[in-house]
Amino acid sequence: MRILILTKHLHVGGISRYVVNLAKGLKGKNCDIVVASSGGALATELLSHNISHITVPINTKSVLSPGVARSILILMRYLKKHKIDIIHSHTRVTSFIGNLLAGLLKTSHITTVHGIYKKKLLRKIFPFLSKQIIAVSFETKRRLQEWEGIPGVRIKVVPNAVDVDYFLTYPYTKYEAREKLNLNQDAFILGNISRIEKIKGQEILLRAFMELRKVVRNLKLILVGEGKNRPELETLAETMGMKGDILFLGGKTDVRPFLRAMDVFCFTPYEEPFGIVTLEAMAMGVPLVATRVSDIPIITENGNCALLISPGNVEELKNAVLELYQNPHKKEALILKGLRRVKEVYSLPRLIEDMLEVYQRVLKYA
Repeated sequence: MRILILTKHLHVGGISRYVVNLAKGLKGKNCDIVVASSGGALATELLSHNISHITVPINTKSVLSPGVARSILILMRYLKKHKIDIIHSHTRVTSFIGNLLAGLLKTSHITTVHGIYKKKLLRKIFPFLSKQIIAVSFETKRRLQEWEGIPGVRIKVVPNAVDVDYFLTYPYTKYEAREKLNLNQDAFILGNISRIEKIKGQEILLRAFMELRKVVRNLKLILVGEGKNRPELETLAETMGMKGDILFLGGKTDVRPFLRAMDVFCFTPYEEPFGIVTLEAMAMGVPLVATRVSDIPIITENGNCALLISPGNVEELKNAVLELYQNPHKKEALILKGLRRVKEVYSLPRLIEDMLEVYQRVLKYA
């Protein structure tokens, strides 16, 4: 089976990591995989696993971008020389391209929807969803049905997954990770890994931090990620007199050292398509506090594997962190339950088997 995977870029981020993991897992099942994107830091990981990569100028949010037309021409030339069984796209723009290529070349096309799309005129004029759609969460499926009017029969939920071994085999202790990152060994460290955007709710984490530092000795907060809201949050931290205790570390290719250094992972979005970083935290053995949105209650067995809070609720977040600070037994119990959960339900082999089943069904009825 030969599969072309389309995505905008391979910079650090949830979709890029998903694509790389998917490509590696499928290659391990003797599939011939080609990835097309505008490139990025994770492209070298594909090449190190002998997975072909085509560079196309596709890193845009608009289907009207000149880069889209150039990408279509480059991919058309490639596909005329190389037989492809399935085109699998992973963003709205690449899905538009996938639809076009599939129609011209009579090839099967599958779209994975990672985000929550809102109605816009161009999305009606230029259809971007394939006949067979994969949703990464039940929340994503619900919104596709309600917002886009897509029949549920066209949508298959294949939940996100992580390479559990990648996290379990991280060789450094908490002490060593903190030493490498120049973090205080005696600190109680809260962490967040996400795009720094208003929708991700990091502001409530800063406000809860301000309250927590009154009762938690040597409290620190590390924020890993970039985004439009970073300057505003840096100003807020300085205004609150917390600049030295809140560290903005930027985007990182390997998040394992930062997870290892944390005492509690705080994930605070107001809205979330899935939240793959919650799986990464559980796989790394970090206790999780998360907002009760989207599929996060499903991921955490309705709070069995994490402490869940209401979105935007500073008081609940403060109390949840305080509970883990004061109760080491609770903290260890969440770690064990979280690791069991991610191994049993959200491991990469499960994702690969689910995806192969979708591919085979699509080819059967093509």
